[in-house]
Amino acid sequence: MITSTFKQEVAEFIDSKITKVVLNSGAYEITDFIVKSASDGVLSLNYFIPEGAVDTVTRIELKNAAGTVSDNTVNLPIASDTLMIQTIFVKEE
Repeated sequence: MITSTFKQEVAEFIDSKITKVVLNSGAYEITDFIVKSASDGVLSLNYFIPEGAVDTVTRIELKNAAGTVSDNTVNLPIASDTLMIQTIFVKEE
């Protein structure tokens, strides 16, 4: 079993690597996070998508200088300013 301490270390490592969010394969980039923290093996990212940045978010990539850390296909219409809350859980399966 993986210890909670190690899960926290992994979450902190991922946190240290993520430098930006890229929407729709580069249509819009976010580098300012409202919240970006790791606690209890959970990485929390809160960021703002302003109205008009994109009509619909179809892809969310979390990136670092070397490339993509996480890539998710979504379908999220942006009709107004939107606060995104993204969570990454470090867990053993």
